[in-house]
Parts: sequence; structure tokens; C-alpha cells
Amino acid sequence: MTPQTSESTGAAGVWTFGWQGLTVQAPESWDLSAYDGARASGSLSLADGLRVRLRMRWSAAGKSDDPAEDAYRLYERRLQKSAGAGIAPVRSDAVRAGVSAQGRNQVIPFEWAVGQGVVYGAVVYDPDAARLVVAEVCGPREMGRRGARRVLSSIAFSADDADTLWSVYGFAFRSPPLYNLESARLESGRLRFLFVRDASSWLRIERWSLAAHLLRRVPLDQWPAEYLKLTKLGCRELDTGEPTTWGIHPSRRFTAELTPSGLRRRTRAIRGRVWHDDAADRITVVAALGMDPEALDAVAATVEHRATP
Repeated sequence: MTPQTSESTGAAGVWTFGWQGLTVQAPESWDLSAYDGARASGSLSLADGLRVRLRMRWSAAGKSDDPAEDAYRLYERRLQKSAGAGIAPVRSDAVRAGVSAQGRNQVIPFEWAVGQGVVYGAVVYDPDAARLVVAEVCGPREMGRRGARRVLSSIAFSADDADTLWSVYGFAFRSPPLYNLESARLESGRLRFLFVRDASSWLRIERWSLAAHLLRRVPLDQWPAEYLKLTKLGCRELDTGEPTTWGIHPSRRFTAELTPSGLRRRTRAIRGRVWHDDAADRITVVAALGMDPEALDAVAATVEHRATP
């Protein structure tokens, strides 16, 4: 198993943002500014450092005969309630609006303006995933429709039985099916993701910036022990094996025994891999409980780093 080629970098100036099974092609200056909820329903915003540029709210489609139409009507009512009766979205057909759909998706484009701002939006319904998203591209009135159309046309959902792309702050990877995001801590210099499948299976993926500085304090061969200390997982045995490589990057595999707990006092083993990407100046750790080494390496192979503006 070797690292895969990049999939989060699109056309020049564009990258693929991914979160909770939702992906969109966004300008490279946009990145996550807020998020809430889970795969079934939630919301997020992307900002360009000055203002929010994209808002998305998603949910399950429910049992409606026309989920996209019902979602649009609900959006219209909520907008008029929050912004006032004088604000109403202008609806047009997808062809005339220049918004295309991924796969079998149904799209209802709309736009509205208030003050010096304008919103180009769309309700997107994926009948295969049975999911809906309401997306709004926001900006000043001089913002052109073309860029907004490209963003709205790129919205797509991943199936529940497919790997899920997570791509944020120059870091991207795929989580396996049935592993649900339990927590994400997105701090300056350190990104941490915890996915849980069941009581005996979890997956942790972490990335540290400023690797050269960190490795002066803790060499790579000591990073498994450092990682387990930082995560406070309560391990009693650690085996790091021999130095190896991951692609072209220096790497270490490790196995650690969790301190037995519960009435049965069963011994459980954590498996992991840590590697240093010198070009990106990043350290990455992929660790799991209840996952075999081949599956762990399959996750690690999806990790990639991209330069951010």
C-alpha cells in the first residue's frame, strides 16, 4: 500500500472541500469558518478571511413527494421571516441560471439581494443519497454569477456505503464507511479527527504543522510514544518496530496495548502509523482500535497535504 495521488486539488485556483459526505469545488481562498451537526443534518460556512462566502445546510430528504420543492418553500418562508417581507428570492430554472447538477441530482437555483450584498443559491436534492442541501454563495453586488454557478454546480454527496472525503485547511483524507465523526478539533498547528464505528472500533487522524520544529524536540522514532502521551489513551505496552518509509516519507508503525478495563479485562491493541512529510512540513498520525493493518494503511494512503494561500 502506498499513498495515493492528489484528489483535493482541482482546476487552477480551485480545490475540493469535503465534510460529512458533502463535497464542493471552492476557490482556494475559501475555507471552513464554522460547522455544526452530523452527517444526517447540519450546517457549515466557508469564508475568505474577510467574510462568509458560502453557507450550506443539509438534511435527510424525508418522505416528501417533492423534497427539493418543499425545501425551497421552507427556505423562502424562513428568509422572509428573518430578513423581512420585502426580501424574497428570485427563482429561475436551472438551465437559465447556468447551474448544472451532479449525477441524478435535482437543482432549484435562486438569488436575492439586500443592501450592497447579493446571494446566489440553490436547493440540491440527491435522490440516491436521499439528502438535501440549501447552499448560498454570498458576496458584494459586483460579484459575478459565473463563479457562484460553478460552485453551486459542483455540490455532490457521497453514498453512505462509500468512503467519505474530509478536506479542510490544506489537509485531506478519506474515512471508511460506518465510521462516524465523533469530534473534530481544528486548532492552529494541529488538526484532530476522531471517528467511531462502535464501542470497540475507532479511528484517529491527526496532523501537526511546523514539523521541523517539533522534530527537533521529539525525533520521529519517539513520536509514537509522544502521540500516545498526548492522547492520554492509557497504554502500557508499545512496540514501534523498525524504521520504515511511507511513500518517500520516513515513517514508523506502532502497536500499543490499552490498559485492560471492564469486567472482562480484555487486552485491546491500538495500531498506528506516523510519518513526516518534509516538503509540506507536516507530521501525520493515523491510529485505530479494532482495525487491521491493511485497512489502516488504506486510510493512510488517502492522506494528502496541499499548500494554502
